[in-house]
Amino acid sequence: MSNRAIKRHRCEAGFSLLEVLVAVAILSLLSLASLRLAGIGVDAAQHVKGRTHALIVAENALVDALLNRNLARGTSTRLVTNVGQSWTVRQQVSAMPDQRVLKLDIRVTGQSADAAASLTSYKVLDQNG
Repeated sequence: MSNRAIKRHRCEAGFSLLEVLVAVAILSLLSLASLRLAGIGVDAAQHVKGRTHALIVAENALVDALLNRNLARGTSTRLVTNVGQSWTVRQQVSAMPDQRVLKLDIRVTGQSADAAASLTSYKVLDQNG
C-alpha cells in the first residue's frame, strides 16, 4: 500500500473508542447539569406557590378583621382551611397612640416552611366602635 492509501484508509476508519467514550461522558455531564437546573426550577415554583397561597389566606384574614365592627384587642390564633390545606392564622390587634386607630398584624403559616406570609394594616375606628 502506498502512503496515500494508508492516509485515506485512516480517514475512513471513523472515531476511535476513546473519542466515543469522551463524547458520551461530556453528553452525560451536560444531561445531569440540565436535570439539576430543572429540579431547581421546580423547587422555586413550589416555593412561590406556597408563598402565594399564604398571602391569599393572609389577605382574607385581614379583610375579615377590617370588616369586623367589634374587633377585640390582643392576640388570637385560629386554624383555617383554604386551597385544600390547613393554615394557622395569628392575628394581633393593638392600639396606637391615637386610640381611634388600631394596628392589625396578621401572620399566616402553612404546613411547609415555604408557606408563610405576614401583613400589617391599620383600622380607624368610627365613633360607634
